[in-house]
Amino acid sequence: MNQDIFHPKEKIIESLERLKQIRETAKQYGFCFVLTTGAFDLLHAGHVLYLMNARKQGFFLAVGIDSDLLVKNIKGPGRPVRNEIDRAMIIASLSFTDYAIIHDGSEELVCELKPDVFVISETTKIVGKRNDLLWVSKNGGKIVSLPPMSTNHTSEMISAIKNCA
Repeated sequence: MNQDIFHPKEKIIESLERLKQIRETAKQYGFCFVLTTGAFDLLHAGHVLYLMNARKQGFFLAVGIDSDLLVKNIKGPGRPVRNEIDRAMIIASLSFTDYAIIHDGSEELVCELKPDVFVISETTKIVGKRNDLLWVSKNGGKIVSLPPMSTNHTSEMISAIKNCA
């Protein structure tokens, strides 16, 4: 049995304070800390490729999982399909995810964690002034915008499932 395999729950960070400590330790050793966020409601190939490419931007990848309330506010009624704990567990189970944390908004997460690289999807709707993006660029961090990695979209998957029912 391989002893290097961790239970995904060990990679889910319960508090922002704890993740900040991990980020500070990474910084002390000169490691590049990467952050990305998303709903990751029904995991598909596009999500996996996106996260793999986000991980390539640095040494550690932390994934901010949008809380159930945040997903509902962004995506509308009926979403998320999976609850935040399940979504965090699935993302944390991926080998290229170092840490996952459930959050209520990327602005606080970015400002508190001070990532070296903040990865966003080109399909992310930028509405108004995004203080998280402004903070990253003003404080020496890098914003990386990745193109869609697949034609799969969660909303299309939900429609296809409903059509089969």
